[in-house]
Amino acid sequence: MKKTVYLVLALSLLLCSCSQTTDNDNKSKVNDSSTVVTTASTTMTTTTTSSSKVDENAEISAYYIHHWYGEEPYEITDKDTIDKITAWIENAKSVCKDYPYIDGLEYGGADAYGISLEKDESSDAYESICVIDVSQYSWDTSGGMHSENKICNFSIKDDTGEFQDYNLPKEMIDEIMPLITRPNVE
Repeated sequence: MKKTVYLVLALSLLLCSCSQTTDNDNKSKVNDSSTVVTTASTTMTTTTTSSSKVDENAEISAYYIHHWYGEEPYEITDKDTIDKITAWIENAKSVCKDYPYIDGLEYGGADAYGISLEKDESSDAYESICVIDVSQYSWDTSGGMHSENKICNFSIKDDTGEFQDYNLPKEMIDEIMPLITRPNVE
């Protein structure tokens, strides 16, 4: 029995040292069985990091909604609503690159909402996590004021703190609007 175990162990080591895998990033070949252990550790670390991000989101106690018409920012503290807004923002961040902004559309006025973690008395939406602009879905075609501008219905800060503009599908904007408009705030 011991000879069989040693033989199986020896064959396993031999097979591990003979097998080669190619890393697509740097085209180097690996002959070491420790690669499997390293990969498993990396995966575990990534999983831990992802769950830490969820913990950060769970600590959000309020969102402040800044409306561009000069209203005072209003506070959303309902846990269920905060969770829904957070989930919507995370979903929008994951798909927004598929929806670049549209350049040169005409629209009639701004109706935008900034979602922020801090109350800013000046209603400065530039300090927001993201900005939702619904003006392009309520165009004034009756001869009102029009201007040609870059239209985007969703702007979010990137890793450098700069806003990036996108044009999300109307259905996505329609999902978030009931959560952030004043009638639904307690």
